[in-house]
Amino acid sequence: MAMVEIGGLLANRYRIIKYLGGGMSRVYLAIDEVSMRKLAVKVVDKIGEKVLDKMPPIDHEKHGYGLADKDVQLEAIFREARLLKRLHRKGIANIVDLLDLEEEFIIITEFIEGQNLRTYAKEKAGIGVDQAINIMDQIASILKDLHLGKPGLFFKDLKPSNIIVEKDGSCSLIDFGCADMFGRTANRGLGSKGFAAPEQFVDNGEVDEKSDIFALGRTMLYSLFPGVTFRTREDRFWLFYKNYGFKSLKRSYPFFKGIILGLKVKALARLIYDCIGQDKDDRCQDMAYIQDELGKIRALDERLQLKLRIYLDYILPAMALLSLAGILFFGWRLMQFGGF
Repeated sequence: MAMVEIGGLLANRYRIIKYLGGGMSRVYLAIDEVSMRKLAVKVVDKIGEKVLDKMPPIDHEKHGYGLADKDVQLEAIFREARLLKRLHRKGIANIVDLLDLEEEFIIITEFIEGQNLRTYAKEKAGIGVDQAINIMDQIASILKDLHLGKPGLFFKDLKPSNIIVEKDGSCSLIDFGCADMFGRTANRGLGSKGFAAPEQFVDNGEVDEKSDIFALGRTMLYSLFPGVTFRTREDRFWLFYKNYGFKSLKRSYPFFKGIILGLKVKALARLIYDCIGQDKDDRCQDMAYIQDELGKIRALDERLQLKLRIYLDYILPAMALLSLAGILFFGWRLMQFGGF
């Protein structure tokens, strides 16, 4: 008999409020009656076959081969629990409790309130450039800490639906079921097709931090253009630069702000382009490099606005005065030579 039901109390502390969804696990919203904070309760049936046998067949080409392997799916749940238990930082749903019950294994984590990036981007028909820069920087920071940890971890399943955007703009990563330590041979197909790097779909593929870099680039591309299909890497860059850049800016922005935003669009397009190379050698070197480049793109605002202010406040008036002086001088010379 299932121990988790709506209105029920777990461990004399966690009150189950509502069902949130799930596939190979069931996820509920709960309230900690001691601290009164919201929590996410992920429930895994110990007899995994009962749950997994009810799931529809997986489309290998669409979702990846590893997702069809029941032992891999169940292992992902327990791996997530082990990893979350030692991860503590903002931007990750830290683990609160683990309950090993007779029929169920339960992972209780912080509840991150917000929308996943997939839904958020679709509702807005694509996020703005400044917000994309902010989100990309936050996720790169989280992934950098995972990569530099001891032992280092790679996430392996970065995609818009695994990023939660909160009301204040803060972003968090959820679902560490595919995450693994550096140095381990990757399970073929673990990851989401369309976002996971190509090496994740090759037997004994060498998956590392550059695989997460590829997924970050594809995630940001989707978030800017939800629903748009690109044929080649060059298509992505040029559609991004031309259609999202100067053409739209002419209609909606004052001239000088349009120039600044257009340059930011081009720089961000180039950075995303450098994340999504099919060959790992064609990608950005690490998350620190990505953050550094994003810092330079942000700085375009300050540098160009300063130059424009100098031009408008000093150079343009000086040029006007010089022009006026030239006109007066020319008029005076004409008068001297009897021009009037």
